[in-house]
Amino acid sequence: MSTPPRADRPIARSDLPEVLARLVDRTVGGLKGETGRVAATTQVFLIFALALSVGYAVFFTTYDMPALAPMVLVTIVCALVYVAGIATVRLGHQFLASLIALTTCAVQILVVTRYVGWETGLHLYLIAGGQLVFMVFTERQR
Repeated sequence: MSTPPRADRPIARSDLPEVLARLVDRTVGGLKGETGRVAATTQVFLIFALALSVGYAVFFTTYDMPALAPMVLVTIVCALVYVAGIATVRLGHQFLASLIALTTCAVQILVVTRYVGWETGLHLYLIAGGQLVFMVFTERQR
């Protein structure tokens, strides 16, 4: 078993599985109980949204760049906001991170739908976003 990464030494290749395991740890930000559960769900959603945003940004750059440049820019900005949301939930601010997750994904879907067209069905992700409210907020916050 490798030693845990510390701030005074660089992360070695052998530390990566441990770092990834801590990133998706269920006790996010030291939160426990229902708040800890929704914080972990929020973090996983933010990681997933970040991965999708980076993938879409790369995908969109393979097309007509001048026409899609605003959409690529919005996707990159959203990816950075997702990183900020991950940092927020890791600091123990579950409610703020949940708001970041929901509003950023809704804005991103609306902007991208505006550019790629209603016919693509991308706007249907907003229906799934409605269900996300029940997963990233505690009962009291809902």
